Amino acid sequence: MVTWRGALTIAAFIVVSDTVCVAAADDGLSDFVNTYQCSLADLIARIAAHHGKPGEKGRFVVISSPGQAASYVQCAFDRENREGLCEAASGWWNDPGTKPHFSPVQLTALARLGFSTDGVHGNFQQQMHFPPEGLDSNGLADLMLSALYEGYGARKDMPIEVVAPFALRHGYLPRQRCALIS
Repeated sequence: MVTWRGALTIAAFIVVSDTVCVAAADDGLSDFVNTYQCSLADLIARIAAHHGKPGEKGRFVVISSPGQAASYVQCAFDRENREGLCEAASGWWNDPGTKPHFSPVQLTALARLGFSTDGVHGNFQQQMHFPPEGLDSNGLADLMLSALYEGYGARKDMPIEVVAPFALRHGYLPRQRCALIS
């Protein structure tokens, strides 16, 4: 009888701790996105406002976890803000010894976010088509940050590198929570 109670207690503990871990992971993603979303959305809005000249390059933004090989998410936009291409690093461009090893959970998360997960010929891609009003900078920021968090292990306490030629040449994404609107 004591053994069954002990086994039942252990089983209950495992179920509860798994549930807590899943909830904590969800809170972690939300907290991470909330910490950086307004800063990234602002950079994307600045890029969208700079329509550029035909053939001019630079209408893109890249965010990455510093020091990790192939741990970036990037989006590039056409001049009219009608189409874009977002990519999550697959490691295809890396030297064989520095390619990341993705777990099934990471690949599933990237696929759920809309990225292809076939990195045989390049990065994981997602073609974007925007409505006539243009791109949604908050939605794109959420997508990019979610991919960096779920696909590459970025966390709130890490500095997030950013390159966005028409908004911020190179630096770190400021931790700036969005203002609450009541």
